[in-house]
Amino acid sequence: MKTIHFLKKMFSGALLLTLLNLTLTFYGQVEYIDVIPDARIRSSSPVKIDMNQDGVTDLQFTVSYWLEGEINITEYRIHTSYGVSVAVSNEMVSAIDDNSLIDQELNWSHGHATVVMLTDSYYGVYGFWRDVREGFVGVRITEDSQYRYGWIRLHQPYRDFYVADHAIESLYGQGILAGDGIPPGATSLLGEDIDDYQDGRDLKCSFTKAKDESLFSEYRLFITKADDTTANNVELMSQLPEEKYVQFLVDTLSPLFTEEQIMDENTIDIDGDTITFFVDYRVHVLNVARSGVTEENILSTSSQIITLQEYTEQVLHVRGYDKGNSNSSADLNVAFDKVEHEQYVGEYRIFIANESDTADFDLETALSLPQSYYTVKIPDGSDVDKALHPDQLDVGGEQIVNGVDYFAFVLSIADSTYSVTSALSSEPSRKFILGNPDLIITGQITGENVIHYTFEPPPHIANSYYDLDLDNDSTPDFTIMTHYGEHWNYRGAFLNVTAQRDNQVLLCKHEEHSDWAAVLYTNEQIGASSRWLNGRAIILEDVWDGGYHDRYWGHWHSSDWHGESFYIGLCVMDHETPIYGWVKMAAVLCNMEWEIYECAYQTSPNSVHESEDHLNFTLRPNPARDYIYLDNADGLNINREINVKIYNKLGVKMDEFTYTDSEYKYCVSDYPPGLYFCSIGYEGEEFKVIKFIRN
Repeated sequence: MKTIHFLKKMFSGALLLTLLNLTLTFYGQVEYIDVIPDARIRSSSPVKIDMNQDGVTDLQFTVSYWLEGEINITEYRIHTSYGVSVAVSNEMVSAIDDNSLIDQELNWSHGHATVVMLTDSYYGVYGFWRDVREGFVGVRITEDSQYRYGWIRLHQPYRDFYVADHAIESLYGQGILAGDGIPPGATSLLGEDIDDYQDGRDLKCSFTKAKDESLFSEYRLFITKADDTTANNVELMSQLPEEKYVQFLVDTLSPLFTEEQIMDENTIDIDGDTITFFVDYRVHVLNVARSGVTEENILSTSSQIITLQEYTEQVLHVRGYDKGNSNSSADLNVAFDKVEHEQYVGEYRIFIANESDTADFDLETALSLPQSYYTVKIPDGSDVDKALHPDQLDVGGEQIVNGVDYFAFVLSIADSTYSVTSALSSEPSRKFILGNPDLIITGQITGENVIHYTFEPPPHIANSYYDLDLDNDSTPDFTIMTHYGEHWNYRGAFLNVTAQRDNQVLLCKHEEHSDWAAVLYTNEQIGASSRWLNGRAIILEDVWDGGYHDRYWGHWHSSDWHGESFYIGLCVMDHETPIYGWVKMAAVLCNMEWEIYECAYQTSPNSVHESEDHLNFTLRPNPARDYIYLDNADGLNINREINVKIYNKLGVKMDEFTYTDSEYKYCVSDYPPGLYFCSIGYEGEEFKVIKFIRN
């Protein structure tokens, strides 16, 4: 028998199961998977199953609730992926008995099928699982035009369904017996760190009872150090004194399928040492044979390693933005929310990565980099808005400069007193860019070319819309619309913003969400390098249609934002250059009613503007392709040094040079097509800016 242990995270939109331990075991030709702990099927947490461990979800269990008249209805369902079927009868999932054969003779269905439907009344239970406390779902998977058969074991204590384990036959076309491959003793051993006492009271141990409890009289749960090999000796473990294990007497009448125990401050391991911090432990269970014969006792597969400590939290909501014009890391500020339990953080380390380095930047890499690659912030109990060290390098060892797309990460370093596990921010910041001058950021109300205004009183929208004129030119630029409706079998809440004409709404950073608006925090940069949409962008869409589907789109969630203001990035394209800005709003009644508080926009993304014609300079041709010519018919440049700077439309300086002739030829053939600004000055006295287009 070969056993492989591993951890697996499972997601469905939001986090599906916070941590799911699986044990894969081969018994002959059967591949057995132990789900640790047994996974309860919840409306907020569907359970995904990968039967053949190829990294692709084969099916998932869901539960939906709805009201039909005055009757509450609950429905458990299975949804299968392409090429996957489940055994059914009359379109309901079959409840297969232990040791029953699962093969081609069963009726198979793909798509989705109901496991059981429950109502308020006991007699309103529909499906073959009505009185089944433990049973098996038959599964058939198509691989290379051939079938593989498997089973999934479900427990049903008190009308709640749990997925305990599953198995699949490795031979094509070969049937499998329901339950084949399940170990004879307790399964799903788990140790969890649940509290902050720094002793055994932090340790919660659990396991799933043996499938056939008639073989055993009791379970003995004991703790060992992770590297203690004597725990594999059945004879030695059968002789442990009572003070070194916790006893669970077998009760075959109990409706529960699991046992659990929270240890106390006096708990010891099998060496007699008190359970304490920063020691690696494993949980073991000895299944004591009812016969009383020691040789018939069985040791279950031990738990994964558990270490008691305080876990350093990941930083959330990282934002990077430009706050200077030195063309270096000194221009850059990074803001983020402090973690909830900051006492376990020794320091924060702020890293900057260019776009090409972001995908490979992980915790191990962050911990390995020297101090020149990060800026340190010592926790002080406040949210952070930190200027970077002026000599900081990006994670690739390069200087941080204008015109490059960057992302910020934050590493929470464990304090080493209560925690030894550091944590990298859950995700990087949105993309940002350093320019000259700075781009507008959310919450910015002052600064060069920034125009800010508030609404008094705030527009209130509920099942209505508001036309927003961002740039105050008396023409609506965006429509913010909300709708809420419900019926006995339907409920829906919507909030979206639609860009009128050629205007655009800032999108989230996730490429798979082509029409989800970015829901922004304070100090997030708004500029052309982000994703934009000319059309309707979703802030929130929550639809519940009779219990079969509870669908959610958008990045506004009441758990994160209810009662909190947020920002939406906007761009007005009605002028010669884009005007970037933001609107600030909040929910005032769940996800049904909203208010708009304030707006700001930048009249130009550049600090340079077309000036009056103080000097008789001309630029030709315009538009240009390969060269531009700078002329001064008045001859004012004679014996004077003329200084010229070229900026792109984001305000990023492309070049700077000087000349003294009355005419100057300058090559622009390497510039990308687009809008540029040519700033002309001399002796610091006056300047002129000429816009030109490079085709």
